[in-house]
Amino acid sequence: KERDISTGRITKTTLPDINLAIGSRVLICDDIGDYCGTHIALAKLLNNLGYIVDIYITHLIAPVGLDALGGYINKMNVLEFNER
Repeated sequence: KERDISTGRITKTTLPDINLAIGSRVLICDDIGDYCGTHIALAKLLNNLGYIVDIYITHLIAPVGLDALGGYINKMNVLEFNER
């Protein structure tokens, strides 16, 4: 990823060459997620390439709320996961 150091925003996200069949499920894992800009950018990029994307973050901060995370992470997903 490339970041604008003056704003902290992600300006570019790229993927390495991947050899997966279109329609494959891809899991993006990370230990911490604040605003999840990188996670959402990667998920959108992978979706546009035809992959199914799930995001798993062990420590989700989400200071602006879950709705801002583009539908990839939502309250229902978090509640269902925590109830298991």
